[in-house]
Amino acid sequence: MIDAADEEEMKRGESGVPEEGSGSGSRPASPGIDAAIFDMDGTLIDSMPVWHDAGARFLRKRGITPEEHLGDKLFTLNSASGAEYLIRNYHLPMDQNAVAKALSEEMRDYYSSEADYRPGAKELLDQFRSAGIPMVILTSTDGYLVEIALKRVGALDYFQHIYSSGDLKFSKGEPEIFRLVLSDLGTEAGRTAVFEDGLYAIRTANSEGFFTVGIREEISAGDQDAIERESDLYVRDLRQLSLNETEKTICITKF
Repeated sequence: MIDAADEEEMKRGESGVPEEGSGSGSRPASPGIDAAIFDMDGTLIDSMPVWHDAGARFLRKRGITPEEHLGDKLFTLNSASGAEYLIRNYHLPMDQNAVAKALSEEMRDYYSSEADYRPGAKELLDQFRSAGIPMVILTSTDGYLVEIALKRVGALDYFQHIYSSGDLKFSKGEPEIFRLVLSDLGTEAGRTAVFEDGLYAIRTANSEGFFTVGIREEISAGDQDAIERESDLYVRDLRQLSLNETEKTICITKF
């Protein structure tokens, strides 16, 4: 695993000061990449704080006090599973579809009016598109919400397809969903990059042989040591990444 911090250390002399001219340097940190799979929330779009609190907001509006760390528990679930968790644990007099719809509406307003890129995301996507590397979205968010968010930031046409675990009835903790995406892309797992901020998804992608790029996200700060350790490449900020468009290798770049 290569950490962007390692790049900085390699550029330092005995004095501990970066060598002259190192600020624009970069080095390959991946094999040649034939396709890229991007998570959306927390990876490309800065939406995780909103998602993290959606379940708690939903309960408070109904006069119910949410448990501590509810957002962490809902984080790994798709919309249907999250709705079922709330119904079962809070004895809600609603069916799964009604709860899932209410949670989705919480996010719809945000995606349509406030959603924005994480710093460096648009620039990275532009490089992948310029290099002709196919890109898809693989997310736990419902597909129609993904379209709303990507339309708002002007990125919908960057992606060949949107795969929603909620729509497909698989979570990103299950290898089947990654196998489906890989089959559709027609590429080798080792030359297909997965950009993720979720530890459970990184572990699944690793088990299938993908090249994983772990992205730091503050909501999952407790998982960062494991994400850094288990990803093939780990960065704290997307601006640390660039693409060699000739070799199609992901590079670490100091910014």
